[in-house]
Amino acid sequence: MADLFQARVLSNSEVCPGIFSLVLEEPRLAALAQPGQFLNIRVNAETSPLLRRPLSIHWVEEGRVEILFQAVGKGTEILARVRRGERLDVQGPLGRGFDPDPGDRTPVLIGGGIGIAPLGFLAQRLKGRKVLALLGARNGEALACSGGSKLEGLGATVHAATDDGSLGRHGLVTELLSEVPADGIIYACGPGPMLRAVAGYALAKGIPCQVSLEEHMACGVGACLGCICKGLAVNGESVHKRVCSDGPVFDVRGVDWS
Repeated sequence: MADLFQARVLSNSEVCPGIFSLVLEEPRLAALAQPGQFLNIRVNAETSPLLRRPLSIHWVEEGRVEILFQAVGKGTEILARVRRGERLDVQGPLGRGFDPDPGDRTPVLIGGGIGIAPLGFLAQRLKGRKVLALLGARNGEALACSGGSKLEGLGATVHAATDDGSLGRHGLVTELLSEVPADGIIYACGPGPMLRAVAGYALAKGIPCQVSLEEHMACGVGACLGCICKGLAVNGESVHKRVCSDGPVFDVRGVDWS
Protein backbone atom coordinates (compact mmCIF):
# COMPACT_ATOMS: atom_id res chain seq x y z
CA MET A 1 0.00 0.00 0.00
CA ALA A 2 1.29 3.46 -0.91
CA ASP A 3 2.22 5.95 1.79
CA LEU A 4 -0.34 8.43 3.10
CA PHE A 5 0.58 12.04 3.82
CA GLN A 6 -1.15 15.05 5.32
CA ALA A 7 0.42 17.56 2.96
CA ARG A 8 0.20 21.29 3.67
CA VAL A 9 -1.04 23.54 0.87
CA LEU A 10 1.49 26.28 0.14
CA SER A 11 -0.45 27.79 -2.76
CA ASN A 12 -3.35 27.08 -5.08
CA SER A 13 -3.82 29.48 -7.96
CA GLU A 14 -5.56 29.64 -11.32
CA VAL A 15 -2.69 30.07 -13.77
CA CYS A 16 -5.01 30.43 -16.76
CA PRO A 17 -8.75 29.85 -17.21
CA GLY A 18 -9.66 26.48 -15.73
CA ILE A 19 -6.07 25.36 -15.03
CA PHE A 20 -4.76 25.43 -11.46
CA SER A 21 -1.33 25.10 -9.87
CA LEU A 22 -1.44 23.34 -6.49
CA VAL A 23 1.80 23.33 -4.48
CA LEU A 24 2.08 20.94 -1.54
CA GLU A 25 4.76 20.91 1.14
CA GLU A 26 5.77 17.37 2.10
CA PRO A 27 9.52 16.61 2.00
CA ARG A 28 9.13 12.82 2.31
CA LEU A 29 6.69 12.71 -0.58
CA ALA A 30 8.95 14.92 -2.69
CA ALA A 31 11.93 12.64 -1.99
CA LEU A 32 10.03 9.52 -3.08
CA ALA A 33 8.48 10.90 -6.26
CA GLN A 34 9.65 9.84 -9.71
CA PRO A 35 8.75 11.42 -13.10
CA GLY A 36 5.54 10.02 -14.53
CA GLN A 37 4.07 8.97 -11.19
CA PHE A 38 0.86 10.42 -9.77
CA LEU A 39 -0.82 11.29 -6.47
CA ASN A 40 -4.26 10.19 -5.34
CA ILE A 41 -5.73 13.16 -3.50
CA ARG A 42 -8.77 13.27 -1.24
CA VAL A 43 -10.33 16.62 -2.06
CA ASN A 44 -12.27 17.07 1.21
CA ALA A 45 -13.28 15.30 4.42
CA GLU A 46 -16.81 14.54 3.19
CA THR A 47 -18.14 11.30 1.73
CA SER A 48 -18.96 13.06 -1.53
CA PRO A 49 -17.06 12.75 -3.72
CA LEU A 50 -16.13 9.35 -2.35
CA LEU A 51 -13.13 8.65 -4.58
CA ARG A 52 -9.79 10.39 -4.57
CA ARG A 53 -8.59 12.26 -7.64
CA PRO A 54 -5.47 10.92 -9.44
CA LEU A 55 -3.24 13.81 -10.55
CA SER A 56 0.19 13.70 -12.18
CA ILE A 57 3.24 15.28 -10.58
CA HIS A 58 4.36 18.35 -12.51
CA TRP A 59 7.33 19.68 -10.54
CA VAL A 60 9.37 18.78 -7.47
CA GLU A 61 11.66 21.23 -5.68
CA GLU A 62 12.95 21.73 -2.13
CA GLY A 63 10.46 19.41 -0.44
CA ARG A 64 7.55 20.72 -2.47
CA VAL A 65 5.40 18.96 -5.04
CA GLU A 66 3.45 20.90 -7.66
CA ILE A 67 0.38 19.60 -9.43
CA LEU A 68 -1.17 21.20 -12.50
CA PHE A 69 -4.80 20.22 -12.96
CA GLN A 70 -7.85 21.23 -14.93
CA ALA A 71 -11.11 21.85 -13.05
CA VAL A 72 -13.49 19.69 -15.07
CA GLY A 73 -15.78 17.99 -12.54
CA LYS A 74 -17.01 18.04 -8.95
CA GLY A 75 -13.80 16.70 -7.40
CA THR A 76 -11.37 19.02 -9.19
CA GLU A 77 -13.73 21.98 -8.73
CA ILE A 78 -13.61 21.37 -4.96
CA LEU A 79 -9.82 21.05 -5.15
CA ALA A 80 -9.65 24.38 -6.98
CA ARG A 81 -11.13 26.08 -3.88
CA VAL A 82 -8.56 24.71 -1.44
CA ARG A 83 -6.64 27.50 0.32
CA ARG A 84 -3.13 28.06 1.58
CA GLY A 85 -2.48 26.47 4.98
CA GLU A 86 -5.06 23.69 4.60
CA ARG A 87 -3.93 20.07 4.65
CA LEU A 88 -4.83 17.45 2.08
CA ASP A 89 -4.88 13.67 2.51
CA VAL A 90 -2.49 12.50 -0.22
CA GLN A 91 -1.72 8.92 -1.22
CA GLY A 92 1.43 8.34 -3.24
CA PRO A 93 3.57 8.53 -5.14
CA LEU A 94 1.78 5.90 -7.21
CA GLY A 95 2.34 4.00 -10.43
CA ARG A 96 5.20 3.17 -12.72
CA GLY A 97 6.82 6.30 -14.13
CA PHE A 98 9.16 7.13 -16.98
CA ASP A 99 12.61 5.61 -17.22
CA PRO A 100 14.53 8.91 -17.15
CA ASP A 101 17.79 7.44 -18.50
CA PRO A 102 17.84 7.93 -22.29
CA GLY A 103 21.34 6.49 -22.67
CA ASP A 104 23.01 7.91 -25.77
CA ARG A 105 19.70 8.88 -27.36
CA THR A 106 18.22 12.37 -27.66
CA PRO A 107 15.21 12.81 -25.33
CA VAL A 108 12.10 14.01 -27.16
CA LEU A 109 9.20 15.08 -24.92
CA ILE A 110 5.82 15.14 -26.66
CA GLY A 111 2.83 16.59 -24.83
CA GLY A 112 -0.71 17.63 -25.64
CA GLY A 113 -2.84 19.97 -23.53
CA ILE A 114 -2.71 19.32 -19.79
CA GLY A 115 -0.68 16.22 -20.71
CA ILE A 116 2.32 18.56 -20.95
CA ALA A 117 2.29 18.90 -17.15
CA PRO A 118 4.01 15.63 -16.10
CA LEU A 119 6.78 16.24 -18.64
CA GLY A 120 8.04 19.10 -16.47
CA PHE A 121 9.25 16.76 -13.71
CA LEU A 122 10.88 14.53 -16.32
CA ALA A 123 12.63 17.55 -17.85
CA GLN A 124 14.01 18.40 -14.42
CA ARG A 125 15.71 14.97 -14.33
CA LEU A 126 17.04 15.49 -17.85
CA LYS A 127 18.47 18.94 -17.13
CA GLY A 128 21.88 19.37 -18.71
CA ARG A 129 21.05 17.16 -21.69
CA LYS A 130 20.00 18.27 -25.15
CA VAL A 131 16.20 17.93 -25.00
CA LEU A 132 13.64 18.51 -27.76
CA ALA A 133 10.03 19.19 -26.73
CA LEU A 134 7.11 18.99 -29.17
CA LEU A 135 4.06 20.52 -27.51
CA GLY A 136 0.49 21.09 -28.57
CA ALA A 137 -2.43 22.99 -27.05
CA ARG A 138 -5.51 24.96 -28.05
CA ASN A 139 -3.57 28.26 -27.96
CA GLY A 140 -0.29 29.79 -26.82
CA GLU A 141 -1.59 30.75 -23.37
CA ALA A 142 -2.81 27.22 -22.63
CA LEU A 143 0.50 25.77 -23.79
CA ALA A 144 2.48 28.02 -21.45
CA CYS A 145 0.14 27.41 -18.50
CA SER A 146 0.36 23.64 -18.93
CA GLY A 147 4.11 23.71 -18.39
CA GLY A 148 5.59 24.69 -21.73
CA SER A 149 7.31 27.78 -20.33
CA LYS A 150 9.05 25.71 -17.64
CA LEU A 151 10.47 23.34 -20.23
CA GLU A 152 12.02 26.30 -22.03
CA GLY A 153 13.38 27.53 -18.70
CA LEU A 154 15.20 24.22 -18.26
CA GLY A 155 16.91 24.66 -21.63
CA ALA A 156 14.73 22.41 -23.79
CA THR A 157 14.24 23.35 -27.45
CA VAL A 158 10.47 23.76 -27.71
CA HIS A 159 8.54 23.46 -30.97
CA ALA A 160 4.84 24.20 -30.65
CA ALA A 161 1.60 23.54 -32.47
CA THR A 162 -1.66 25.26 -31.53
CA ASP A 163 -5.26 24.78 -32.64
CA ASP A 164 -5.68 28.49 -33.37
CA GLY A 165 -2.21 29.14 -34.77
CA SER A 166 -1.38 31.69 -32.06
CA LEU A 167 1.95 29.97 -31.37
CA GLY A 168 4.08 27.78 -33.59
CA ARG A 169 2.47 25.59 -36.24
CA HIS A 170 -1.25 25.94 -36.89
CA GLY A 171 -2.44 22.39 -36.31
CA LEU A 172 -1.82 19.30 -34.20
CA VAL A 173 1.35 18.39 -32.35
CA THR A 174 1.42 15.09 -34.26
CA GLU A 175 2.20 17.13 -37.38
CA LEU A 176 5.62 17.80 -35.81
CA LEU A 177 6.61 14.13 -35.52
CA SER A 178 8.94 14.35 -38.51
CA GLU A 179 11.21 16.49 -36.29
CA VAL A 180 11.99 13.49 -34.03
CA PRO A 181 15.63 12.55 -34.74
CA ALA A 182 16.50 8.98 -35.71
CA ASP A 183 18.59 8.67 -32.54
CA GLY A 184 15.75 9.97 -30.37
CA ILE A 185 13.80 8.40 -27.53
CA ILE A 186 10.22 9.59 -27.11
CA TYR A 187 8.43 10.34 -23.84
CA ALA A 188 4.79 11.24 -24.45
CA CYS A 189 1.71 12.25 -22.49
CA GLY A 190 -1.60 13.58 -23.77
CA PRO A 191 -4.97 12.63 -25.29
CA GLY A 192 -5.53 9.09 -26.51
CA PRO A 193 -5.62 9.90 -30.25
CA MET A 194 -2.33 11.80 -29.92
CA LEU A 195 -0.67 8.89 -28.11
CA ARG A 196 -1.93 6.41 -30.71
CA ALA A 197 -0.41 8.51 -33.50
CA VAL A 198 2.88 8.93 -31.61
CA ALA A 199 3.04 5.20 -30.89
CA GLY A 200 2.36 4.34 -34.54
CA TYR A 201 5.11 6.67 -35.70
CA ALA A 202 7.62 5.37 -33.16
CA LEU A 203 6.89 1.73 -33.96
CA ALA A 204 7.16 2.35 -37.71
CA LYS A 205 10.48 4.17 -37.35
CA GLY A 206 11.93 1.85 -34.69
CA ILE A 207 12.29 4.70 -32.19
CA PRO A 208 12.05 3.79 -28.47
CA CYS A 209 8.94 5.34 -26.97
CA GLN A 210 7.32 5.53 -23.55
CA VAL A 211 3.75 6.82 -23.19
CA SER A 212 1.70 7.83 -20.16
CA LEU A 213 -1.86 6.51 -20.55
CA GLU A 214 -5.01 7.97 -19.04
CA GLU A 215 -7.92 5.90 -17.76
CA HIS A 216 -10.60 6.47 -15.11
CA MET A 217 -9.05 5.34 -11.83
CA ALA A 218 -10.74 4.43 -8.55
CA CYS A 219 -8.38 2.85 -6.00
CA GLY A 220 -5.12 3.91 -7.68
CA VAL A 221 -3.23 0.82 -6.49
CA GLY A 222 -4.44 -1.90 -8.86
CA ALA A 223 -6.94 -3.60 -6.56
CA CYS A 224 -10.28 -2.60 -8.11
CA LEU A 225 -9.40 -3.35 -11.77
CA GLY A 226 -11.24 -0.21 -12.82
CA CYS A 227 -8.55 1.12 -15.16
CA ILE A 228 -7.81 -1.87 -17.37
CA CYS A 229 -6.20 -1.35 -20.78
CA LYS A 230 -5.27 -3.83 -23.51
CA GLY A 231 -1.64 -4.78 -23.35
CA LEU A 232 0.73 -7.18 -25.05
CA ALA A 233 2.81 -9.85 -23.35
CA VAL A 234 6.41 -10.56 -24.44
CA ASN A 235 5.12 -13.30 -26.77
CA GLY A 236 2.64 -10.90 -28.38
CA GLU A 237 -0.41 -12.33 -26.63
CA SER A 238 -3.09 -9.78 -25.66
CA VAL A 239 -3.37 -9.32 -21.90
CA HIS A 240 -5.11 -6.95 -19.49
CA LYS A 241 -2.95 -4.35 -17.74
CA ARG A 242 -3.83 -1.96 -14.94
CA VAL A 243 -3.01 1.62 -15.86
CA CYS A 244 -2.67 2.74 -12.23
CA SER A 245 -0.14 0.10 -11.14
CA ASP A 246 1.34 -1.50 -14.29
CA GLY A 247 1.56 2.06 -15.65
CA PRO A 248 0.58 4.79 -16.17
CA VAL A 249 3.78 4.79 -18.23
CA PHE A 250 4.19 1.95 -20.74
CA ASP A 251 6.64 1.05 -23.46
CA VAL A 252 4.61 1.33 -26.66
CA ARG A 253 5.62 -2.22 -27.57
CA GLY A 254 3.68 -3.47 -24.53
CA VAL A 255 0.37 -1.83 -25.50
CA ASP A 256 -2.23 -3.32 -27.84
CA TRP A 257 -3.06 -0.38 -30.12
CA SER A 258 -5.53 -2.31 -32.31
